[in-house]
This record gives sequence, structure tokens and C-alpha cells, in this order.
Amino acid sequence: RTLAGAFLNRGAVLQRLGQTQAAIRDYSRALKLQPDMPQALFNRGAANIFLGEYAAADADIAALIKRFPADLELHMRRAESYSLAGNFSAAMGDYQYILKAQPDNARALTGRAQLRAQSGQAADAEADFNHALRVDPEYAEAYHGRALLFAQQQRHAEAIRNADAAIRLEPDRADFYVSRARLFRQAGDTGRAAADEEAAKRMAAPVNLPVDPLP
Repeated sequence: RTLAGAFLNRGAVLQRLGQTQAAIRDYSRALKLQPDMPQALFNRGAANIFLGEYAAADADIAALIKRFPADLELHMRRAESYSLAGNFSAAMGDYQYILKAQPDNARALTGRAQLRAQSGQAADAEADFNHALRVDPEYAEAYHGRALLFAQQQRHAEAIRNADAAIRLEPDRADFYVSRARLFRQAGDTGRAAADEEAAKRMAAPVNLPVDPLP
């Protein structure tokens, strides 16, 4: 086993333990020894997305896309990073690239729907969320996004039903409880809003991104 591989493996362990900064240091050590190590670039990019260091993440993912231009997961990671950084036009470009290759990709449909909702394209956003849920009826992120869209449109009962579905599918997502608490408050149900806020506080400790292998 090479020293670069040892740093990569230790970084992956540290990342799973929530020691993200230490993991990034090990990934960087691996890349200093072996600059063409794809997994170290991918892991470091994912870790930087988790920390909100989007420029650093984009640099690593861009280097990987240059080497593996047809890898849709890399385009997905970059789209999600762009979205979090507020670079919506660039994110849309990556989502469109993915959907041209995979029109039924529920994750990309949901990402595009969220961008469309933010830009005021409510009908197109709803169509994308609906498409995503036809493809994958148990995709919690799509239910959550559609709940937020319906809330914007004052469709409170539908919003709460979608928030309920998201939490049923992924009951450990603190952000889902925060969103539903807001919906309950908008509907005047302060009791259930407070219960969701308390649930979110209990699970507020950050969960690290998984360290996924490249294909």
C-alpha cells in the first residue's frame, strides 16, 4: 500500500467520524504525493461541500470532470455545490446536462425543480417535482421541495402533507422538521410547530457526507 493510499484511507475514516478538517488535510497529503488520485479529489470535494467551502470543492470537482467528462455523478455534485453557493445558472447547466442523458433522474429533476421554484417558475417546478416522484415515489427530497413550493403558493394543507411524507421517509433529517414547523406556524398550529422545533434541536448535530467511490 502506498503512503498516498494510507492518507486517503485515514482521511475517509476521519470524515466518517466527523473530523472533516483533519480528513481534508489527509486528502491533501495524499494528493501532494499522488496528484492524479481521483478518489482523494472526490472525497476532498465532498468534504469541502459539507463545510461550505464551495470554491475549493468546485476546483476539485472541475479537475475530476476534466478527466471524466461523462461522469454524471460528478456533474451532480457540482450542480449541488453551485446551488448551495448561489450560482444558480451554473447549477442549471449541470442539471440540464444530466437530464439530457437521464431524463428520469429523480435527483436531477428535484434539483432543477428547486432552482425553478427559486426563480419564480412555479408551474415548471411543480412539474419537475411531480416527475421526480413518479420516477421515485419514495424520494424524500422531492416531497420536501414540493412542500416548500406549495407553501410559497399558500397551499398549506398540501404543503403539510408533502412535509409529512418527507419526514416519514427520512425521519432523521432535522431540516425537514424545521420546514414543517414553519408550515405549522403559518397554519396557526403552534403546538405541533413547537414539537417539530424540539425534534430538530435534538438531531441538530451535523451528519457528514458519505465517502462515495468513483465508478
